[in-house]
Amino acid sequence: MITLQAGQTFEINDTLLADFPWHEFTNVARFVMEWPAAPYPDIELILESDLVTSLVACLSLEQVAECRLPTMGIRRLQFSSLTAENVRSRQWEQVNYHIFDADFEEPVLMFKSGQIQIQTQ
Repeated sequence: MITLQAGQTFEINDTLLADFPWHEFTNVARFVMEWPAAPYPDIELILESDLVTSLVACLSLEQVAECRLPTMGIRRLQFSSLTAENVRSRQWEQVNYHIFDADFEEPVLMFKSGQIQIQTQ
């Protein structure tokens, strides 16, 4: 398990999927979608830590092939149980990783690559 500190940057890869404390991040403080001239958008998510309230995880996801968000209402965009997995074996075009809520169907993000930067709030 990784001990998080401000200033750390991690490439999303198979080792990180196993070692990162995904369950510590549930509330989305910021969601930004950028659509450059490429066929797939990039997404930035800033997730607040449930355990260390002074830290946030900034997820920069590149070439997002699927982005399903829950119907927005009075509740915040959040994960009840954030989970990430490698889905290369499913051979989906341009998709290597899948981030989803293990308890509910949405949010779901499927993407090719990305990184996580730990910052102070």
